[in-house]
Amino acid sequence: MGVIPIIVFVNNIPTTMHWKGLWALFSFSRRDAQRAIDRLNGFVILGYRIGVKMASFRGKRVIWRKRNSEAKANSKDD
Repeated sequence: MGVIPIIVFVNNIPTTMHWKGLWALFSFSRRDAQRAIDRLNGFVILGYRIGVKMASFRGKRVIWRKRNSEAKANSKDD
């Protein structure tokens, strides 16, 4: 059984913030994730109020589509 990652969305991160600082803020265990999100949502870092929430996904999202084989043949003829 693999570990299911927790994905957190953070909005309004200061550009001067180093990734190690973010790592320190968001190093929490699975059971403490919601508590950490509640604690950090609205927190002010370097003068910026950040927004934190659990990321959500809406099922199977198709980004790439297969090209029509007929369209491929026409493009090669040009």
